[in-house]
Amino acid sequence: MKSKWNIGVLLKGGLGNQLFQIAAGLHSSNGGSIEIFSNITLPRNTAGVVDALYFKWPGEVTENRRKSSKLEKKLLALNLKYGIREKSLPEKLFVSRIVGVITDLMFSLKFRAPTHVVSGEGVGFCEINLKTGHNLLNGYFQAHQYPFDPAVYNRLREIRLVNESSTLIRWIEKARLENPIFIHLRLGDYKNESGIGVIPTKYYEKALRELELKGVSRNIWIFTDEAESVHGYIQPPSEFKITVIGENGLNPAETLELMRHGSAYVIANSTFSWWGAFLSYRSGCPKIMPTPWFQNMPSPVGIKPPDWIEIDLLKD
Repeated sequence: MKSKWNIGVLLKGGLGNQLFQIAAGLHSSNGGSIEIFSNITLPRNTAGVVDALYFKWPGEVTENRRKSSKLEKKLLALNLKYGIREKSLPEKLFVSRIVGVITDLMFSLKFRAPTHVVSGEGVGFCEINLKTGHNLLNGYFQAHQYPFDPAVYNRLREIRLVNESSTLIRWIEKARLENPIFIHLRLGDYKNESGIGVIPTKYYEKALRELELKGVSRNIWIFTDEAESVHGYIQPPSEFKITVIGENGLNPAETLELMRHGSAYVIANSTFSWWGAFLSYRSGCPKIMPTPWFQNMPSPVGIKPPDWIEIDLLKD
């Protein structure tokens, strides 16, 4: 039986990455229908459920649970590798095209219809060129242009959790009372990723000075994967009250939902906190982000929305 979809999104990585991939799919379809593939490139899941599927999606977004073989996974990985890396050398471009032809043929046979794998160029914004038949988006697409597309914007901001735990409800009630600034400090895996890098202390110092001038809340909630390390990185002025949110009993989707209730945002170089700020229920609140996004790799093209505040990590 032939599949009826036209644009499919191959989910990969954690929740922040998955949301960018869905946004790119909706952008490509001009807000129309897409299918998200939850079993082909093995995105991160919690308790057996892909993290993005803890949210209710509009009817235009449906899940496809079709699985893939080891060979198919390998071909998709090679396509993405050649897409992310520069193809300046003729031999690299030639190999990339051969891999692309083989991958398209493999998936055309799988879906019994002409199928084109569209791998992102780099990890940020790129033109998504569709062909007749099925199109499988295979990339990271970490760029504001996709979610800020008018045909996509409201669909994304209107997503809600399928279920809210009692723990999440209590945290949300507390956030509504305290009106906090949300700060994200990501350490853990970033300590071992020299290309990405951990955001230095001076970034958080500058961000809090910026927010002081704007007269925002003096309550700070710090979301982190290493609660015991917070005070080594973030040392706000004494008038700020700090709440550290480490292991909070929430799954990633619930944590992201909680992050939507901030009065201002100081995000890390993480797609997770990027989406917490983008999906905020507080319209027009300050959103601060670091530049460069990665310490030792090119920053994703288009990662900064026009009205967000950048703090340059290379300046004293």
